[in-house]
Amino acid sequence: MKVRLFMNSFLLKIVILFVIPITTLAGNTPESSEGEEFENQVIVRKRISRKQTFLLTLENKNRLKKRRTQSFNLDYQYKLNKYFSTFLTYKRKYGERFDEDWINPSTGVWTWNETNTRGVNHGELGLISRMKLSFLPGKSWIGQLNVRLSHNFFNSQKSLILAPELKYFHFKNGKPFMTWFLKHEMSKAMNFANDEFFRSYTYIGSLYHANKNVAIGPFIGVTSYKWFSTSWFENKVSKSYETENTSTLVGVIVSTRI
Repeated sequence: MKVRLFMNSFLLKIVILFVIPITTLAGNTPESSEGEEFENQVIVRKRISRKQTFLLTLENKNRLKKRRTQSFNLDYQYKLNKYFSTFLTYKRKYGERFDEDWINPSTGVWTWNETNTRGVNHGELGLISRMKLSFLPGKSWIGQLNVRLSHNFFNSQKSLILAPELKYFHFKNGKPFMTWFLKHEMSKAMNFANDEFFRSYTYIGSLYHANKNVAIGPFIGVTSYKWFSTSWFENKVSKSYETENTSTLVGVIVSTRI
């Protein structure tokens, strides 16, 4: 009898020491999925000269879980030669989240800070390399690599972004008719998130060239984002976490030249 009581007491302690903290921590970390996303993207290009181009990009994302993000991007591109271009980008984003936005308000429930109306400025400097991949069938393939350094002026986070892309152009009567593309983008933290890769996008899509100035088409993909516990969270809960959420992304691109 005493042995049985001892074993029951021992098992209860195991539950208290290990199972309950794990359950509590799981409820205090960000969700593993934000559901489906729908994005509409408008790109306006203005060529200043043979080598210089301005781009204005407007992005709007709506998530089923009532979160909305918007981005207004202004790019200046300078073509160095047929293989390389350099660019500067200014971005103004709304609804963007960071690790420190996972908070515990007076209600005691961990939740995301409201950021839908918070504007955050970003600056980027990058290089684009492109090459015709004539060894592939069809002989209208272009390989492209976008490498850029990004600085977040809200919290001084710096990241390195790598974005390889594969494009195929279909011509009709000597003019672009359809473009298909496959793109993967990954972001590596440089002074936060344990200096790890913390975000990635992979998507495939197409563009129908209505005329020489307008193209429109759909895309679909998957987004992934890693979240890391902050020192404030660790002081509150006496635990740390690293979690990842994924979302399915469906969208439409409209590209124009003026």
